[in-house]
Amino acid sequence: MLFACSATDDFFRSRIDHMIDLRHPLAVLASRMPWQEIEARVAQVFSRRGRTGAAMPDLDLFGEQAPAHHRRAPAARD
Repeated sequence: MLFACSATDDFFRSRIDHMIDLRHPLAVLASRMPWQEIEARVAQVFSRRGRTGAAMPDLDLFGEQAPAHHRRAPAARD
């Protein structure tokens, strides 16, 4: 009989804190970062702003595309 880990409701999904070494320097740093303060300051920069202008559906930012050539696959060999 198989038993799931008590830390998870799903046998095939482990909790992230069981997969990460919380003593790793980056994990320690992440736990000490003032995330709410950082998010509050950065949110102003990335907030949506009303933009003036018109949509240009015919404008292709990647340049003109070459026509696709449909080649037939060669016959399979036996």
